[in-house]
Amino acid sequence: MATKKQPPEKLPSRAQFAFVRYELTAVELREVKEWRRGFDELDAVIIPLVDRAYKFVAKYDDFNNCYQCMMMTDNKVDNNYNLGLVGRGSSPLKALKQVLWKHRSCDGVWPAPDFSGKSPAEFDD
Repeated sequence: MATKKQPPEKLPSRAQFAFVRYELTAVELREVKEWRRGFDELDAVIIPLVDRAYKFVAKYDDFNNCYQCMMMTDNKVDNNYNLGLVGRGSSPLKALKQVLWKHRSCDGVWPAPDFSGKSPAEFDD
C-alpha cells in the first residue's frame, strides 16, 4: 500500500527573492544629483558593503529604457536578505550612485518588497 505524500512545508517569509520599490521624491532626486563622490569615496562606501556579502549588478534595462544597478545580499542574517534594491540612471555609474544613495538614505534597512509593474519615476538625469 502506498503511503500518502505529505504536503511540502511552507517556506518561511522572504524565502523568495523580491524587489524593493523605493521611488525618489523630487527633493530626493535633487539630493542624489548633488551627491558627488570620487572613486576613493565610492570605495569607502562600497568596500564595507561587499565585505558584508552585498553584490552589485549593472545592466541596461530595456523595460525602463535606462541603466540599472541592483544591490542585493545573500547573507541570511542581514535585514535585506533576498531583496533587491535598484538604482536607475543614464549611465551605469549614475545607477550605482542612486542605489548607494537609496541604501544610505534608509540607514541600510530597505522598505518592504513590492512589484507592481514598470516604475513611473524619473531617474537621476
